[in-house]
Amino acid sequence: MGKILLLAIAVWLLLSVLKRYRSSLETSAKQGPAAEDMVQCASCGLHLPKPDSIQKNGRYYCCTAHSNEPGS
Repeated sequence: MGKILLLAIAVWLLLSVLKRYRSSLETSAKQGPAAEDMVQCASCGLHLPKPDSIQKNGRYYCCTAHSNEPGS
């Protein structure tokens, strides 16, 4: 009787450890890279992350050439 009880406890512990491990894998899989704000170049329409853009006169540009075009 004692061996059966010990075996049942061991199986329960093993299942609980596996459940926690699986849960931690699912949590880490859900966490992707942090989302960044995207903006559109006022000249060519390219979408790019806001930190990579050039802001001039309240408009966003993908490169200095587009930010220096006439009418920008």
